[in-house]
Amino acid sequence: MPPSNNALPVHIQSLSKHFGAVRAVEDVSFDIKAGEFLTLLGPSGSGKTTLLMMIAGFSRPTGGSIRIAEQEIVHLPPHKRNIGMVFQNYALFPHMTVGENIAYPLKLRKVSRSDVEDRVRKVLDTVQLGGYADRRINELSGGQRQRIALARAIVFEPRVLLMDEPLSALDKHLREAMQMESASCMIVWA
Repeated sequence: MPPSNNALPVHIQSLSKHFGAVRAVEDVSFDIKAGEFLTLLGPSGSGKTTLLMMIAGFSRPTGGSIRIAEQEIVHLPPHKRNIGMVFQNYALFPHMTVGENIAYPLKLRKVSRSDVEDRVRKVLDTVQLGGYADRRINELSGGQRQRIALARAIVFEPRVLLMDEPLSALDKHLREAMQMESASCMIVWA
């Protein structure tokens, strides 16, 4: 069934995650409309990252519902959710070049080689790292690594973009520029 015009793009209902007796996330509900940003604030250990990992599909909820455009996604694997994720530690592959890291989600989606090259070049320009495609990850600064992680998360144009403290190492000007470039995505910040 196609989503109705007034459907909420992201609907989280009674989401919980328990690790034995530890209740990492308990009965969380919220909605995000298209184009909105949601910022999750809380102390370390309050469940922000766990919540993002459940939405992205890397952790199975103990209970609750995750719906995107009226589609229940709790049982979908991560690669079928069309969600971009920027991890706090960047999760870049050290054995790959910058270009190969960014191209990885496109190759998983079987995008043509010429389209992959074009999209990688465009997203590198977006994050102000044009010309860095052949560099190794260990040749980059912390801020450059964050931008590569962001580029990899947005290169396949996800419906939802989840970010776990992705812009903390960027200077103010660049952080604001990256936020504007990502404005077409629904963004959840942790």
